[in-house]
Amino acid sequence: MLSQPDRIPRATYRFQLNAEFPFTAAARLVPYLKQLGISDIYASPIMQASTGSSHGYDVNDFSLDDQTDQQCKWYKKEKEKRYYS
Repeated sequence: MLSQPDRIPRATYRFQLNAEFPFTAAARLVPYLKQLGISDIYASPIMQASTGSSHGYDVNDFSLDDQTDQQCKWYKKEKEKRYYS
């Protein structure tokens, strides 16, 4: 039997992370999304995708390099700071 979720998202928003829209750009939008009533944010895959991929779902390397790992950790802290302040 499936357990009940702790909460159900009211509204979601998906970031399409890429070279032109990195974690820093996503973090800057968090206060605005909060004002719109967005309760949950998720992102496109951040692992290495096939060359030329526009969506990132065709991942060909499931490892994270140190820089990407650090960006993920930074974004998580920034999102929490900006959303909950």
